[in-house]
Amino acid sequence: MAIMNRKPCMITEDILAMARPSTSLVIQKNVIQQFHRLGIKSIINLQCPGEHSSCGKPLEDSGFTYDPSVFMKNDIYYYNFAWEDYGDIGLSALINMVKVLAFAITEGRVAIHCHAGLGRTGVLIASYLVYSLRVNANEAIKYVRLKRPGSVQTRGQIISVRHFAQFILPLTVTFHVRESIIKEKYMNPFTVQRYLYRQKIVLHGYQERKFKYFPMIIHIICERILQLCNRKTLEFDSLENHLTINFLCERNNENIKRHESIFSVKSALTDSELSSSVSSNEMFDINNDLPAGASCSETEKENDTPKHSVSFNDFTSLDENSAELLPIDKIFEETHKQILENEVVESFLTTDEIVESLLMDFSKTSEEFKSYVVKVKKYVNSYQHGYCRIVHEIDPKVLACLLFDWLEDLKSPILNQDELEKIVINYCQPEKCLKLLAMEHGFIIEYLLRFIKKVYPLNDDIQKKIFKRITAALGHQAVSFDDKILPAEKGFRKMRDGTLNCILQLYESLLDIIAT
Repeated sequence: MAIMNRKPCMITEDILAMARPSTSLVIQKNVIQQFHRLGIKSIINLQCPGEHSSCGKPLEDSGFTYDPSVFMKNDIYYYNFAWEDYGDIGLSALINMVKVLAFAITEGRVAIHCHAGLGRTGVLIASYLVYSLRVNANEAIKYVRLKRPGSVQTRGQIISVRHFAQFILPLTVTFHVRESIIKEKYMNPFTVQRYLYRQKIVLHGYQERKFKYFPMIIHIICERILQLCNRKTLEFDSLENHLTINFLCERNNENIKRHESIFSVKSALTDSELSSSVSSNEMFDINNDLPAGASCSETEKENDTPKHSVSFNDFTSLDENSAELLPIDKIFEETHKQILENEVVESFLTTDEIVESLLMDFSKTSEEFKSYVVKVKKYVNSYQHGYCRIVHEIDPKVLACLLFDWLEDLKSPILNQDELEKIVINYCQPEKCLKLLAMEHGFIIEYLLRFIKKVYPLNDDIQKKIFKRITAALGHQAVSFDDKILPAEKGFRKMRDGTLNCILQLYESLLDIIAT
């Protein structure tokens, strides 16, 4: 490839790194036609207007060596992030750039340039690799340098990628895997509120909009179960609105405001404001996730550094540039395989098979089954597209186990003691009761009720058992039916019968309202 005769190169199948183009070269080398031929749909410019005005071709009125409108008129999206050459980049700004890049890639290939296409361009691409492939900063930097020698030029730029990795990697944990606690310092249990905050940072584009108030993992698992038994509907397929827009909880809650990502293009949050916002209340209390301060140029204490980071001042590990040290090619291969494979359901499962999975005693499953479930959890934690593993899962028992484990491994239950007291007092007034619950808790309860209602036909006795099992997961308490106690392996105390009956009556009342 010889776009503009400037030795650009494809860092990945989707990302082209290049030096800044000029109007004359865009015309001489037919850059627009080359972009179209290569499937490049977006160009990201990391320069400041007026930058290096005495270097090379004279600047256009745009402040750059080319007119961005030429690309836009030819259906190529254009993004400009003003980033001083050799200057530090704020954490919030870098997250914003990475999310824009991730979204742009969903539209097609992306070309990125700064001045020479090495320093700032390399930092952005390496940070994107950390974000999308969950690799550590050193692996990402070495991979970019292998593909485009000279990339990520300064110590400050290396520290920028490392700090980005230290911030973002803990936020990508979806499942709390107990056996990883010792190996990974950031493998800590989390609340629903903290998980939703993490999700808000990590998701982008349509997904970020759709899952404003609801954990995406629950939706993906439940949708796959419904798909396996041919009960999937179009109720939650809209990308234009968030998932819970028609829920009772939302209609009854006056505090829901229009959502804007902390790191959206429109956001003007500074790094200091980001730091202060995450400590103002529990929703943004991420002491285990956010390093003190939010400047990518700052260093961190060694004992605060998670597994995916090395000492910020150690640059010797970047000296070697052997492809044997880089697992990223293998990760790309596995990730693309997962995305491209579309698991076709050849024969749908019966309702009885789904019910059996939802009421299963997982403490009695084989070690092979348990090991497989842990493997799926780790895969989801390890890749941006790890959810594909769940989307392609064909065993409803695995899916049910993942759903209940996620709920039961939360740091605090959805139905905590305070919520249970509100239900016992107000269960005869279902809408009032739902309004008194924490909004995110109410959304999860209502979603699961809607999910179970779609698994039909269910007689009243079976539906009641499933409601009990879900209540156990939501309340971190055990329930009994059919001479067994579930969940048996979590060590939960048994829920009082009176409390359980109040919850079941609330469910029935809510389903009647939803049905109307």
